[in-house]
Amino acid sequence: MGIDPSVTSTGIEVLDEHAKRLYGAVVGYELEQTATEREKTERLIWVTSEIIRVAKKWEVTHVGLEGYSFGEKYGGEHMGEIGGQIKVQLFLACQIIPEVPPPKTARAKVFGKGMGGVSKTQVRAMLKMKSIHIKNLDRCDAYVLARYTRWLFLTGRLHNKG
Repeated sequence: MGIDPSVTSTGIEVLDEHAKRLYGAVVGYELEQTATEREKTERLIWVTSEIIRVAKKWEVTHVGLEGYSFGEKYGGEHMGEIGGQIKVQLFLACQIIPEVPPPKTARAKVFGKGMGGVSKTQVRAMLKMKSIHIKNLDRCDAYVLARYTRWLFLTGRLHNKG
């Protein structure tokens, strides 16, 4: 399973052991600027609950969770909050500790050396060239993370074996 986390648009992709896509979705939603802490907390709970539901339904055993993009100018605190919640809930509900690679690392492994710095739009185009058609950019990144995590598993390089 690959997860590209965001409170407004979390991409999820589930692959089988042969890298066939089993499931893909985007979860999350926008809130007004004046949203209360309760509304923000309810959104975090809903997003993580959806991830857990998918992980259990598809009997997921390994997860790639996109690491933080430290170069982002805004929203880092929200990314840390959602990423931490996903980690905790995956462990509590499924005993899974996700792999957390930087975005460039996963992209470089899936697309080849020198391709780690490609944009999300370029990721979608590169997947399309491989006959993998995913419209949503967050799901494209989630797919790359799922492929990367599968590679870690197949090569015995998983850091977090539970």
